[in-house]
Amino acid sequence: MGELKAVLFDMDGTLTDSVPVVTDAFVYLMTTMTGSAEPSSAYLTFVGPPLEDSFLKLGAQPDEVPTWLSTYREYYGRYMRDVPIFPGVMDVLAQLHDAGVALAVATSKRKDSARDVAQATGIEPYFDVIEGAGEDGAKNKTKAAVIEAALVDLEHAGLLSAPDAAPRDESGARRDVVMVGDRFYDTDGAAAHGIKTILVTWGAGQQEEFDQAWASVSSADELGRLLLTL
Repeated sequence: MGELKAVLFDMDGTLTDSVPVVTDAFVYLMTTMTGSAEPSSAYLTFVGPPLEDSFLKLGAQPDEVPTWLSTYREYYGRYMRDVPIFPGVMDVLAQLHDAGVALAVATSKRKDSARDVAQATGIEPYFDVIEGAGEDGAKNKTKAAVIEAALVDLEHAGLLSAPDAAPRDESGARRDVVMVGDRFYDTDGAAAHGIKTILVTWGAGQQEEFDQAWASVSSADELGRLLLTL
């Protein structure tokens, strides 16, 4: 290992293969709220971003968002724990943990939901920090805010330096922490804190998103090799 001290992981589409559950939840939501009969594939672009933003794009009025949110969670809450970890990802977490790298979840899903999923899938013991949106959506509404909360948690735990003490490369990016995700929300959120992002291609991202990231990987083995050289 070099100077890497911590890795932040997105959850949906990066750690967990939750795309079918998320898109089916959107089908239930839209059928219930609007009578729409679109297939689950129509909602792939809504895997990853904050739910409130997605609802507004789908036609909800601001004062309708709480109702849409409760309707979505009515379905999602039944199945959110029934998601597999992507092949090989558990091995990567174990390798990083054994190498002494601090691990954090930084997800746009609710923090309590993220912790439930981490427990149900067996990955919770590998993580020092699990951060997500607040229960009412008022806290950590953006991915940048979630990442900031995870960084602060790691700093307070003595696992990561404060930003002004972090080692940086010639571009000004931090060398002691990296983000792993599957969408441009992860890349943009991490960039707000001077952090590079590795996008995995097994999630919901598209090629143009991968092109914007510092690096992209197509297998867990490739991800593990890359992280262990940083």
